[in-house]
Amino acid sequence: SFLLKLLKKWFNKRMKRNNAKKKNLLFPLVQRISQLLNRVDDSTFWNLLLMFILSIYQSGCLWALLNMHYASVLLEPPTTYTWVSLGLAIFSFIFNLTLLGFVARVLIKNMKYLVQTGGKGDHSQQEEERLKSYSVLFDDFNRKKRIQLLYVPISMLRSLLFVMILALLAISPITQITLIWILHTAFILYFILCQPLKVRWLRLMTLLLELLSYGCTTIAFILEVIDRFVDLDATTANEVGLVFLFLTIGSTIIGGLLSLIQALQLVKAIYQYLKS
Repeated sequence: SFLLKLLKKWFNKRMKRNNAKKKNLLFPLVQRISQLLNRVDDSTFWNLLLMFILSIYQSGCLWALLNMHYASVLLEPPTTYTWVSLGLAIFSFIFNLTLLGFVARVLIKNMKYLVQTGGKGDHSQQEEERLKSYSVLFDDFNRKKRIQLLYVPISMLRSLLFVMILALLAISPITQITLIWILHTAFILYFILCQPLKVRWLRLMTLLLELLSYGCTTIAFILEVIDRFVDLDATTANEVGLVFLFLTIGSTIIGGLLSLIQALQLVKAIYQYLKS
C-alpha cells in the first residue's frame, strides 16, 4: 500500500513536470504507467502478494525446518553465514506460522457473512468491499459450508505437517511414510466429500493431481510395509517401479498444466482489469 502510493505520487509529479515537455521521448511511457497506477487499487497488489506468499509457503517451511533441524549437527564450526542462515530460518518459520494464523483468523472472523450471504444481502456490497483485500482466500471456493471456506488454511496446515514429517522424522522412514499416507488420505477424503473448489474443471484437475500423488504415496507405503516381511523379486520390483514412475510423471504433467492455466488466467484477468 505504501509502495503503491509512493509510486503514484512519483509518477504524478513526473507527469506534471513533463506536461510542458511532451517532446520528451519518455513522456508517453511515464504517462501510460501513471494511468495504470492510478487505476490499480491497494487490494489488487495485496491479493497478488498473498498469492505469491501462499505459493511458496510449503517450500519456505521445508527450508526453515531443515535449516533449524540440521544446524546443530554441522561437522565444521559455525560461521557468520551459518548463524545468519539459522536466523533467517527461524524468522521464516515464525512468519509462516503467523501467516497460517492470520489466514485462519480472517476466514473464521468473517465466516458467518461468507456462508450465510454468499456475497448477496443487504450489506453485501459494503462487506465485499471490506473483504476485497482478502478475496484470494475465498473467491474460488464454494460458500455453502464453513468447511469449504477453510480450504486455504487446511491446505496450509497439511503442508506444514507434511514438511515437519519430512524434516523431523528422517530417522524413521516407516513412520514418515505412514504419517504422510494418513495425511494424504485425510485430505483426499476432505476434497471429495466437501468439494471446496467452485469451478468444476479446476476441481477435477486438482482431484486428478491429488489422486496421482496419492497413488505414489500408497505404493511407497505398501512397499515399505511389505519390505519388512518379504524380499521382492527383481521383476516385481521393476514393475512396481515402472507404475510409480508413470504416476510421478503424470502428476508432474498435470501439476505443470494446472499451474500454467492458472498463470494464464491471472495474466488475462490483470489485462482485462487494466484494459477496462
